[in-house]
Amino acid sequence: FNPDDIDIAKATSRSRGAVGEKAVTPRYVAETAKAEDTILNYGAGADDIHTPMLREKGLNVEAHDFHNPNPEALGRKYDTVFGSNVINVQATDNMLKNTLDEMTETVASDGRLIVNLPVSPRKGAWTGDITDTKKLRGLLKDRFESVNIVDGTGSAPVFEARIPKLKQSKSKIKRTKTRPQDRD
Repeated sequence: FNPDDIDIAKATSRSRGAVGEKAVTPRYVAETAKAEDTILNYGAGADDIHTPMLREKGLNVEAHDFHNPNPEALGRKYDTVFGSNVINVQATDNMLKNTLDEMTETVASDGRLIVNLPVSPRKGAWTGDITDTKKLRGLLKDRFESVNIVDGTGSAPVFEARIPKLKQSKSKIKRTKTRPQDRD
């Protein structure tokens, strides 16, 4: 990640407003997760309000954020990975794609990713209109078998993406040519 992009994302961390019990994304996680599920709060924020809130509900939650990086958490697979007010603060398309890739890599093969796209703030990767919802849906469909809006509003949706697509190997298949004398 570009340090300038990280600074932009970090500057949006908040502990007031639509956080805690008012935040739609962690509320949806709490309503739909099972006690035995493993959960990653990706982009937890400087004050990490949602991780302890979900733990109090009996859920098994780890956190990762630019303020408090947890590289070990990124090396695991989770039943649920969620980002509350994360996708909307990506400063560039490159950072958005890198963030989605990193989040997707932590989702178990039968797991899910839950992200929201609040109306405000929306940083450089977004135009601020309805095309943003279509853009995010497309980026999620590139990475997951199933993508649905499960909460929020048309202009500020919460997406649930299920079952990550297998990554195509970037290595080329080595082909060998058969010589005419080797053929039957």
